[in-house]
Amino acid sequence: SEVVYCDIPTVNGLFHTHLLKIVIITLVIGLLLIDISNFGLI
Repeated sequence: SEVVYCDIPTVNGLFHTHLLKIVIITLVIGLLLIDISNFGLI
């Protein structure tokens, strides 16, 4: 049971960091698309 309790925080940590990466990448791509559209390339 101790091993399970030790594994849960690491799994949650990886899950949260993965979500943060997705959010950051989405924001960066969104900003890039807005910049490109402002320059009239699209």
